[in-house]
Amino acid sequence: MITNDAAPKEETPKDAQASEPETNEQAPNTPESSAPESDTTESNSTKSNAPAAKADEQASSPAVDTALDLNYTYATAKPKIIADFRTEVKDFLVDEKLGFTPSGEGEHLYVHIKKCGENTTWIAEKLAKYFRIKPNDVSYSGKKDRHAETFQWFSIYLPKPRFTENWDDFIKQSEANIEILESTRHHQKLRRGTHESNYFEITLRNLRSDNAEPEHTAPLDSTLKELLEQRLTQITEQGVPNYFGEQRFGRGGSNLSLAEQWILDKVTIRNRNKRSLAMSAGRSHLFNLVLSERVSQSNWSDCLEGDVNEIFTADESEIKNRPNGVNSATAPLWGRGRNASQHASAEIDKAVLAPYQQWLEKLEHCGLNQERRRLVLWPQGLRWEFTDNNLVLKFSLASGEFATSVLREICLLHNAVMHNSD
Repeated sequence: MITNDAAPKEETPKDAQASEPETNEQAPNTPESSAPESDTTESNSTKSNAPAAKADEQASSPAVDTALDLNYTYATAKPKIIADFRTEVKDFLVDEKLGFTPSGEGEHLYVHIKKCGENTTWIAEKLAKYFRIKPNDVSYSGKKDRHAETFQWFSIYLPKPRFTENWDDFIKQSEANIEILESTRHHQKLRRGTHESNYFEITLRNLRSDNAEPEHTAPLDSTLKELLEQRLTQITEQGVPNYFGEQRFGRGGSNLSLAEQWILDKVTIRNRNKRSLAMSAGRSHLFNLVLSERVSQSNWSDCLEGDVNEIFTADESEIKNRPNGVNSATAPLWGRGRNASQHASAEIDKAVLAPYQQWLEKLEHCGLNQERRRLVLWPQGLRWEFTDNNLVLKFSLASGEFATSVLREICLLHNAVMHNSD
């Protein structure tokens, strides 16, 4: 099964970190290793000799250790240009595309909301409170960044409306910086990852050489602009590695540290959301490691013998006849079941994952089934424009794909949100 492995849902207060975009955004490419904040990020965890039953009470910890290095291989050389990322809320725009039109009738109220600087889960909780229903009766397809201007849909289970919704009243009571764009009805609730795609408009500011001073604000010189043009053109021609983005692993890698405790230290995680975060982070890291090795071997965008594509396992004749630029090979998302890779592809998986046997065994016995994820991410409709020393990018990604996996191949990101919050 080909999947984008949507992250687990989690309720979060408004002041928690921003959400995991399928943008759906390792700080592998940030000069100060600062990841964008994510509301799928739990508070940092630390290894402990405390009893397992108290695992959820442990204090925060620093980033993951070198054994869990998140510096995955770049498709080309590591960028030599730095850009300020999320300097302003409107520098990061995300517009969720459902891929279907609500029917106009049914038990679920659908509401399309524009929000600016607001947390997805916090808005969902406010909707539940306003309509006097259980939090689980409000759902959404994907979390969107808090530090962004975002457009997304929520579904509210209201089989028997208790009153006519007054959206002006809701906005006033919630004190949220939102705008209600549309409300309608549908016969099914929104489930995680069910939307078709996300459209992005991202502004990267103060482009400069990696050896320039942070305060550098001179216009972009022709050499740097040419380097950026080359990278952007290459991305349109070959795509980028379809890595899980940095927010999947939590701020400073905290979710991956939690996974290490759960798997290696056998720490019991009683909180269901935290356990889901640990499972997802561990599984995603293993996928990224396999993909990173394929990138190192320069075959991540090729079709190897034994690769599992979306509908077939490649043999030698299929490889020879497969046109360049349409590779849809996949790597395993670990869980119960046999790895479908064969021959050369399976040998790479085996070599990369050999040191992680405890991780594999744990993921096989926690309710996850083995699935697949594509190796190549193709930003759809990628366009760009230079204004002074800024770069504006516009593109679309399928649900479950990460915008920062695109950005990391273009330049090093100086995350203004992170630095302003410290």
